[in-house]
Amino acid sequence: MEVKKYKLNLLIVVLFSIIAMDGWTQNKEIEKINWVENPVLTVLDKEYADEPEVVLELEKKVEYAYSEKYQDRLVQYFTLRKKVRVNSDDAVEYNNKVYINMHNSLELVDAKARVITPSGDVINFNKENLNQSEGGDGQDAHSYFAIDGMEVGSDVEFTYTVVRIPSYDGTKMNFQDDIFTLNVLFQVIAPENLLFAFKSYNGFPEMNLDTNRTDKNVYSVSCDVIPKLEDEDYASYERNLQSIVYKLEANSYSNKTKLISFGDISQNIFAVFTKVLDKADAKALDKMIKEINLKNSESDDEKIRMVERYIKTNIQLIEGVETKTIKDILADNYSSSVGFFYLFCKTMDALKIDYEIVLTCDRNDDFFDESFEHYHVLSNKMVYFPNSKKFLVPDDFIYRYGFLPASWSNQKGLFIKKVEVGDLVTGVGRVKHIEPLPAELTKDVMDVQIQFTDILEPTIRFERKLSGYSGIYYQPIYTFLDDDGKKELDEEVMKFADKNGEVIEYKVTGVEDVDIAINPMVYSGVMKSTSLIEKAGNKYLFKVGEVIGPQAEMYEDKERKLDIEHNHNMIYDRTISFEIPEGYQVSGLESLSISEEYPADNPVIGFVSKYTQDANVVNVTVNEYYKEINFSKDEIGDFRRVINAAANFNKIVVFIEKK
Repeated sequence: MEVKKYKLNLLIVVLFSIIAMDGWTQNKEIEKINWVENPVLTVLDKEYADEPEVVLELEKKVEYAYSEKYQDRLVQYFTLRKKVRVNSDDAVEYNNKVYINMHNSLELVDAKARVITPSGDVINFNKENLNQSEGGDGQDAHSYFAIDGMEVGSDVEFTYTVVRIPSYDGTKMNFQDDIFTLNVLFQVIAPENLLFAFKSYNGFPEMNLDTNRTDKNVYSVSCDVIPKLEDEDYASYERNLQSIVYKLEANSYSNKTKLISFGDISQNIFAVFTKVLDKADAKALDKMIKEINLKNSESDDEKIRMVERYIKTNIQLIEGVETKTIKDILADNYSSSVGFFYLFCKTMDALKIDYEIVLTCDRNDDFFDESFEHYHVLSNKMVYFPNSKKFLVPDDFIYRYGFLPASWSNQKGLFIKKVEVGDLVTGVGRVKHIEPLPAELTKDVMDVQIQFTDILEPTIRFERKLSGYSGIYYQPIYTFLDDDGKKELDEEVMKFADKNGEVIEYKVTGVEDVDIAINPMVYSGVMKSTSLIEKAGNKYLFKVGEVIGPQAEMYEDKERKLDIEHNHNMIYDRTISFEIPEGYQVSGLESLSISEEYPADNPVIGFVSKYTQDANVVNVTVNEYYKEINFSKDEIGDFRRVINAAANFNKIVVFIEKK
């Protein structure tokens, strides 16, 4: 699978002049792939015979060439050839269609496919079956076709070539999957003046330059076997796949080197977002600031929140629209992502609030490697305030000041700050760590009181407080939901103890604009339970563990391959109290005491539950916490013990019976 994050136009800083040639002669015939004219069914090695699917051959080729068809400009030909053995019905179903991503593409040059059946028959793809989709609903434009005649035990082979607008500021190619991949070949081919740099990750072999070629620069890497890598719970799968990243490094004709660098991007982005406003924009910005009415704001924190609240509630984000001036943004009340970012930065400039621009990637997908500078890892942007050490994402309605997407943190990022040297004002970038938020800022707190007025249908009085990431997806949108949407969300949050329970009354607070990312979202109410109590002979089974809601469970069925990584730090605090009915007694309370913490000397993750009994009142406290995000795969046993402690508590039953 080819992976490429297309940046905003503000990141396209390598201009065509970098790659232009003076008085060149170029062979425009692109390199051919290996397409055997008379194929036979592959003889599969015994060690792969029981695999449901195996990639027999994988060839990816990226060639940069000057095209007469496109006015002798540089274009990029991407060719993929893949041959797969389908040994199961699922593999047949998965491989019976080929999708060709046409995003950023100029045309589809060629596409062909064929099936070699177990009996040796060759069934060729009919090009008349090629279809096109314009995309939409989050999908890129693509071409696609079905492959007919496939059956279990067949080889299916396809190839296609797409002409694309050239990309050279950092492209990532993945080569690993959850199936074995054999006989891999990857090539990047470029005119003799364009020199590329490469970095391999997670064990993928290094790229080599063919020194025997003088007409072109041909970089190649091959690999006989890439082992399958299956996804695992609490792991960043995409980031751990064998992959390679490449970028344009130099142009020998113009003697330009280090063409892609964090230094250049820092200066370019700073120039975009800090340019002096013209009179019309300055006047419109000043009017907006007066409307926000910051006169009574005593701190920068309060000013930042008020500006963010105003912009995010009055201006609509519409991706794909042309980036406009501040005057037009405020007049039309909508903007692109870049416009949101620009408006926010200029407002901070006007208020003289110090900030830095930060670019990073999603750590679930990519590794931010400062030793190999490229722009693929600069796909996510935010603002950092050094005085408060807080982040803000201007173009995301959900995340508010102090909170950023959790997967953007706990890794490195490029911090761009203003530097003044005499009359020169420029942006200087430094790679720094983006600290994750502490667990204390993200809590799910439950206070539950159970009354056995009707022993088979107890009454549950509850209060549940969601703060930080626990409420980040609910709190900002709540007031915009219709009645049905609110009811669906409310029941999801409230019916933690009994999905079939009947909610008698409730209220929701902490959902106004002034509460978002500051005060917790709070549910409080009363519900009747129909499933917490079961009668068994002379006893009642009280499923007290279910009060904390369903819990994940980790199984020890395979050797752990990936290091452990969960999304963010957080704390769960639960208090459960119940009064034993008059004339009854309870047994089995000792099972409510669980303690699993790691490491023992200074625990950072843990599940601890305790109980006390005072006469006929039982109080249970449950504290579950995750104050570190990363653990070695060798620590999986200890991590699993903590995770499973919550699942074990969820299964606890105590017995209520007459004295």
